[in-house]
Amino acid sequence: MLCCLSDAAWAAAPELEIHRLRAATYVGACSPRVEGPIHPDLIRYVRTALAASGLVGLAGLAALLAAALEIPAFTPVPRWALILFGLVGLGVAYVGVVVAPRWYRRASWVVATTRPLPAQLTLEVDRGTDTTTLYALLDIPDASREALRFAVLFPQWEVEPWYATRTEVTVFLDPESKRPVAIQTPKGMLWAKPHPRKM
Repeated sequence: MLCCLSDAAWAAAPELEIHRLRAATYVGACSPRVEGPIHPDLIRYVRTALAASGLVGLAGLAALLAAALEIPAFTPVPRWALILFGLVGLGVAYVGVVVAPRWYRRASWVVATTRPLPAQLTLEVDRGTDTTTLYALLDIPDASREALRFAVLFPQWEVEPWYATRTEVTVFLDPESKRPVAIQTPKGMLWAKPHPRKM
């Protein structure tokens, strides 16, 4: 069993000891699907992803069974529609149950064991018809690359004052893929959503 530490204890850690403390202590998500270290900020998101995607996956599996067994109650629905819904549902379930927890375990490890780079951050929001997505625009001088734009989780603190302004932050890059996984801001952490290996 991994050692658990409260948010207050993390915040009270001396600046020079924070990386060693993070590497040695974590709070694990209480789910058989989430094994390994998960940063306290991410536990709520991982649990939500597991619950929502699990339900969608069950619905998808039910649709595939209905199509395979030709259940009379589903006769009005075209067979191809049931199969399509089932495959999409299982795909969504895979992302929520496997991909997202794996990504955030990796992100937690990166934050715990690597040193961040200085960067400049601008936030923007994309309000679609179905979803609202928060994007980080990141300029990393030490990384010798163009500015990056990627989706991040909405934090619990207010983000509107950060729109269209440049703020000095530090960013944690995955040492293998060089992808940004988390941003340390004066208000708290911003966590990147899973994104492609190549950016």
